[in-house]
Amino acid sequence: MLGDLVHTGGCDFSPDETEHFSEWAREDVRRRLEERLSREKAFAGRPGRRLIIESAEHMPLRVVAMDPLNIHLVHRESGVLHTRLLHLRAGESRIEMLREGDAVIEGLTEGVGPHPLFSGVKRVEFVVGEGDLRVNESQDMLKIVGKGINAELRARQWMAQGDTLRVFLKD
Repeated sequence: MLGDLVHTGGCDFSPDETEHFSEWAREDVRRRLEERLSREKAFAGRPGRRLIIESAEHMPLRVVAMDPLNIHLVHRESGVLHTRLLHLRAGESRIEMLREGDAVIEGLTEGVGPHPLFSGVKRVEFVVGEGDLRVNESQDMLKIVGKGINAELRARQWMAQGDTLRVFLKD
């Protein structure tokens, strides 16, 4: 029975042990922040075509599917780097990213609320490593296809400038 057990003494850490663990924790946080910044800089410096999609103010993109083993936090607040699979939706708009075969693609999402993904996504940026992004516009629906990316977007506005295609979604 546990009723007969007697407490025989404290299990406090010594001041040296406490300082050691505190220093270890500070170093671990510093290292992780450096990794996040390095990951974001590497994404920003990747060569290839860029597709940037901004959600409508009152209709953020929602995560339909992702690969939780291939996501990484980055330096910016609510930023998540997706290196294999990402499917997003907002109303009639849908975006599907899949890195397989010879497709070289990554996507960086920026969340709108307390959770970087499940509160909604206000902006997503993709870097398509090879090939071209094919764009077909029909009324206000924009279809974009490239290696690893397939999107049908209800566009309020879109523009191409150099290697960047920027799309603003409708409510």
